[in-house]
Amino acid sequence: MRHIMFICNTYYQMITAIQLRYTHFSTDDTYIILTDHSKDAREVSRRLQKAECFNEVYYAEVKSLDQDKHGIATAACSILSGVTGRAEWMKEIEELRCDELIYFNLSISTLHLFALLNSNNPCLKCSRMEEGILSYNAMFHDGDGDMPLRARSIMNIRNILKKKNMVDTVDSFYCFYPELYTGKLNCIKIPTIKRNSKTANELKKIFSSQTKYRQKYIFFTSVYDFEGGFPVGEYELVTKVADLVGKDNLLVKMHPRDTRTIYRENGFCVDKDSSIPWEAIQLSSDFSEKVFMTINSCSVLAGSLMAERPVRTHYMFKLCDISNNESCKINARDIESLLNQGKMKSVFRMVKIAEKLDDII
Repeated sequence: MRHIMFICNTYYQMITAIQLRYTHFSTDDTYIILTDHSKDAREVSRRLQKAECFNEVYYAEVKSLDQDKHGIATAACSILSGVTGRAEWMKEIEELRCDELIYFNLSISTLHLFALLNSNNPCLKCSRMEEGILSYNAMFHDGDGDMPLRARSIMNIRNILKKKNMVDTVDSFYCFYPELYTGKLNCIKIPTIKRNSKTANELKKIFSSQTKYRQKYIFFTSVYDFEGGFPVGEYELVTKVADLVGKDNLLVKMHPRDTRTIYRENGFCVDKDSSIPWEAIQLSSDFSEKVFMTINSCSVLAGSLMAERPVRTHYMFKLCDISNNESCKINARDIESLLNQGKMKSVFRMVKIAEKLDDII
């Protein structure tokens, strides 16, 4: 029996860790650290512990530690912890011996954790896990390129002291679609999440959604009416969708950073559970008869790509004016490039880029 540690900064990473625990590591002892990078992570960590999915669940407040700007004294302390593996936030696990550390973010807290676990087990293996489909071949700090000063300082000092660095021990990459990965790591497929599987049932316990999702059409809003440049006209597009399918047959799923009340004030049905990660909602319910719409959100794809049964999905950026919103344009190009990959045609068979409004019917 092996001992496996996950460190997760997002709920997507947590869901991936749960699926790995029930598939690749079903006979191993597993531990998870959920950090305060995610909203309400303390409460979610309590629910996760109660669900008894992992042997132990730890909550860590490391968001401020991982931020780039620090005073000299604070920076020096964080560098020292990255060398020695001793930090106040890891007191609860300082005696833990693990065989594998699985992570996505190469942050200062992750380097601290590696230093601790490596000191307890010099044979520690490290692996990455995916963070959505656009993360597969993203540029990661690997010791050769640009790296934050504190991280490079930690690695340089460990080199001088003849200690292993994390980048030297990364062996594998866990993902749902290995055919998309072009890197050098050993790529390991994560099985898709089936309805009523252990993972799906755990998500029901951890995230309790009160929304019934009776509407056939669900529109996932973005931030591009108030971020990234000039507004793209998303609200106007949603209004046209409502005119076509009927307001009562349309549910608006608000982006977590969108605090506006414009949709509710204008009579739209708005999802009251917008704070719950969508992947958790989709994976614990059946949306196979629904229609998803968005301008260009990859999070809409996330649940479908993790799940056994994909959902009909329409990207609608061509029906908006994104010419003066650079962030939206970049995101749209990424989506088009992804959907045009020949090897993924079968995976994306339910995903289309809408050329006209009637395409959603």
